[in-house]
Amino acid sequence: MSLSMYTKYTSFSDCCREKADSGRNANESDRFHSLDDANILLCARKQFSKLRLKRRPTVDHDLKVKIPSQFDSRKNWPHCESISQISDQSKCASISAVSAVGAISDRICIQSGGKQSVVLSAIDFISCCENCDSSCDFGFLGLSWEYWVMHGIVTGGSKENDTGCQPYSFPKSDYCVQGKYPTSGKELFDKLQCKQTYQKRYKTSYKHNKHYGT
Repeated sequence: MSLSMYTKYTSFSDCCREKADSGRNANESDRFHSLDDANILLCARKQFSKLRLKRRPTVDHDLKVKIPSQFDSRKNWPHCESISQISDQSKCASISAVSAVGAISDRICIQSGGKQSVVLSAIDFISCCENCDSSCDFGFLGLSWEYWVMHGIVTGGSKENDTGCQPYSFPKSDYCVQGKYPTSGKELFDKLQCKQTYQKRYKTSYKHNKHYGT
């Protein structure tokens, strides 16, 4: 980040602090001192042209239903606990994987009417999906669904709630302010290795724990 750009950001935070009626409390954060720091958590990568060709065609449905004024998925499918879960990706830029496995977990539960309530493993996906180029450096969101169908994904909760076959590897962290969780360092996590193993106290093997899309 250039000095002039950095000055603009610091001036903005100073301005917010000086205005008592602004309703905001702005502080500088070590996590966003440079554009590289901020880019880590922005979103998924743009897909290359050859990857866009692999997208499924858009299908239109003429649904004659009345759209409600409000809708809460948590209340509509209370038996699906994954819907209300908010994942913490830590400093690992795995948003494409975390978002994908979260959505897939929700749909598995909804489709089964609550008979199959699972939380799929983001770490299994980002470390083993080679074509997704995920790891802790963004990734291609569109290929997540294809990977689920072709290769399957095992279960796995957070590092703190280490349930399932492969729980998430990285701890929760506070991004902008110091809170009850530690702040992550500036370094990127190393490229993850695909390990087709399962934690010892889990009873189902990696191979037999795979969940596949259709």
